[in-house]
Amino acid sequence: IDMFMSQPQKVTQTNGGGDYCTFMLNELVKLSGLHITVLLYVGRGHNDVVDALCKNNGLQKLYYDDNADFEKIINNGNFDTLYFPVLHPYHKEIKIKREQRIIAGIHDLSTIEQAKVFYKVKGKKFLGNDGWDWLRNIYRTIFSTSILKQEIKTHNKLFNLSDNEIVYTVSYSTRTEMNFLLSTNETSIPVFYTPDIVIKNTEDCIDTDILEKTGIKKQSYFLLCSANRWNKNNEIAIKTIDNFFSYNRKCSHKALVLGAVPNVKSYLLTQIVNKEKFVFKGYVDRAELETYFKNAYCLVYPSVIEGFGLPPVEAMKYGVVSLCSTATSIPEICADAAIYFDPYSHESIYKALLKAFDNEYMELVKHHVKRRYKELSDKRADDLRLLLNLISNVYI
Repeated sequence: IDMFMSQPQKVTQTNGGGDYCTFMLNELVKLSGLHITVLLYVGRGHNDVVDALCKNNGLQKLYYDDNADFEKIINNGNFDTLYFPVLHPYHKEIKIKREQRIIAGIHDLSTIEQAKVFYKVKGKKFLGNDGWDWLRNIYRTIFSTSILKQEIKTHNKLFNLSDNEIVYTVSYSTRTEMNFLLSTNETSIPVFYTPDIVIKNTEDCIDTDILEKTGIKKQSYFLLCSANRWNKNNEIAIKTIDNFFSYNRKCSHKALVLGAVPNVKSYLLTQIVNKEKFVFKGYVDRAELETYFKNAYCLVYPSVIEGFGLPPVEAMKYGVVSLCSTATSIPEICADAAIYFDPYSHESIYKALLKAFDNEYMELVKHHVKRRYKELSDKRADDLRLLLNLISNVYI
């Protein structure tokens, strides 16, 4: 199992793809009779949870420095199956035995989608994690057409790493994108919804302590995530919420923005008037994140690139309504259990905020939230079982 995406890098300690990798490793070690080798990249940091899983279950860890190292490990290892929980374009050029059995998850076509929508997202050049991100953003702007062609070529290579490769994805929306943009056949790509990879409920007393320390109250704040990632498109939502506060002075709610690393926070503060109504935080651990989801009035999720869309489902678990973008997979996953808006329109986002304070309408949406979460939970559990069967050839 390749755990490349589970390893932290720069200021990004974890993300949905990394959590997915860790979760799948944890599920695989529960199956009896499997001998698991964990592959890790020397150029990234250590994931404490992965290290603990390896230590506690006696799993061998092998490190690779480049594709040549990776090829030696696989071609000399006599592995029945090579599993990529998240197949990264980094591996597009690996040359391994053509008969090698591969199971690979492609969760989204983010690098292709970035080339398609990058120019639409305001403030993207200011929201990089560092100077290299800014340079990459400038490059994307100038060479978007050539990048799109190159990324399509790259992803087609990922579908041909061996003659015995099964690629799956996590939503029908992503499968449709694959068939539209790549040389794929719809019936050959299984869809397994992303399982519930988050921790369970935290205690109320811990919730209270965390909220008081953050300066917010239960059900009295809008939650926004991943502010340091331009494709999550938070700037337009933050500006619209700020405008909403200006026109609704009696509104006592605040906005909690997570992932606001220092340079992102500095930039966003220059874009808003009601600074006292916003709380900016950087990376938070899982328990703290869960508390914020559990106690939010609404999640505001203006993402423009999404393979599955975990945050609205995490909010849904607690009966919290999400104001969501209509982009990519989000309407498929949330169905009628969210309030939707055009992610590029201030007016559309503002109208969604108004709906969030229509009590009668909110009660209707909350009813849908409860039903939809049950539907998703059942499908996610079934899909996880089917995926584990596929990976392990053990029927559970």
